[in-house]
Amino acid sequence: MEAENLRVDVNGVLLNLKTFIEEYNIKIGLTKDVPIEGLDRRHTRLMRVKFRDFNAYLFETPYILRYMAHPHIVGDSLRNLLKRDILLIKRIIEKFSLERFGRLVAIDSVNVDLGFPKLENIKNPENLVLIVLTPLEYNLEQIYEEVKDRGGRITVFLFLGPMSSDDISRLGDLSNSLGSDSIFLSSAFIGGRDCSGNIYAYGPDINMLRSGKVVEIGSIIDIHTLSRLLREYSPSTDVSKLKKRLSGDPSYLEATLEDMIFLIEQPIFDPWQVEILLREAKSLKRQLERNKHDRFSPSTYSK
Repeated sequence: MEAENLRVDVNGVLLNLKTFIEEYNIKIGLTKDVPIEGLDRRHTRLMRVKFRDFNAYLFETPYILRYMAHPHIVGDSLRNLLKRDILLIKRIIEKFSLERFGRLVAIDSVNVDLGFPKLENIKNPENLVLIVLTPLEYNLEQIYEEVKDRGGRITVFLFLGPMSSDDISRLGDLSNSLGSDSIFLSSAFIGGRDCSGNIYAYGPDINMLRSGKVVEIGSIIDIHTLSRLLREYSPSTDVSKLKKRLSGDPSYLEATLEDMIFLIEQPIFDPWQVEILLREAKSLKRQLERNKHDRFSPSTYSK
């Protein structure tokens, strides 16, 4: 699929993908499919990314795209959505044959069980491959030193989840400085990071826009993934708040809705983008109302 000749139907609008990619500084042509059993290579894919000297991959499924496009999906609904990919993620990890480098263990603060032993339960660590879900949540140097003090060594960090280009560069350099290898398995795309640290597939930097400046943020993404994502993804949707979303934190929903209403009011989007923003804003409002209803329902106070 070549962007130069591609027009994508987005809500009845034929979008010139080449023009769109240039407008938002989106990078395509940097991915290559990796064949693996259990992935149909159409809607469920593993892709290697040409990313400097780090081992970076993208993992795409319909469930991941739904997570990326719909910030109103939170709490148990989101946890159940992510669980649908666990078996495929384990199959991808097996593809990497990481057992050569040590015992696979996991660390995560969001209670999404990947089925690997937890680092804190390992009594006698030796060589370990550490699977890090939501890698932006941790002090990796501290974790590395704690394992070292217990007589072990982290030989490989496997970073899993939404990440930006800056994250991969920083975490890759940190791993190198610790004498460990690193592998990155990012969800659907490697995002661009705005001035507040939010990660987008594409869209204007919201805080810069509030000060009157239009600065477009783009991601590294496969062209087929982009074509699918555009039909539901609201511009400037942050995909990095996995922990807050799983907790169902109402402040996350409120802040996301506030940003979305602000974007809707800006005269910088095409009608099809405004339509997507409006649809997701309505979903965020409904989710907030459900949260309030659940919080103050009589059953909350029943014995």
